[in-house]
Amino acid sequence: MAKKFPSNKIEITQSLVKHLDHITEEEALSTWWRNTRIHSGLRLTEEGYNTFVQKLFVKRYTISIEESVKAIKHNPRLLLQLDHYITCPYYFPPRKQAIVLFGEQEANMVSLYNGDIQLYMKNTNAWF
Repeated sequence: MAKKFPSNKIEITQSLVKHLDHITEEEALSTWWRNTRIHSGLRLTEEGYNTFVQKLFVKRYTISIEESVKAIKHNPRLLLQLDHYITCPYYFPPRKQAIVLFGEQEANMVSLYNGDIQLYMKNTNAWF
């Protein structure tokens, strides 16, 4: 059984909501994250991505990936692995072959694999 990192979605949301007016923690949880369950992955919605970038100015790292985003989104196993092992917020921009990571360490790791998300997930999964 694969080890799953505890999601820090609540802590991220709580700390960022303090810097915004007119949004509650519950609204942020339901609009920023693709999966609203508390202990789920940190994949952002478009609204969440825009909030992180345009309102909160969170540092981001855009990495070109080998596989098309459409192929990744149609691969449930890979999406589950991303949810389990990516420990920073991330986003797949539409019509771009890239992933945007909001964590320097994971951005460096993915870039070391030349943007091969499947190979990165395969090797990350082997660590646990």
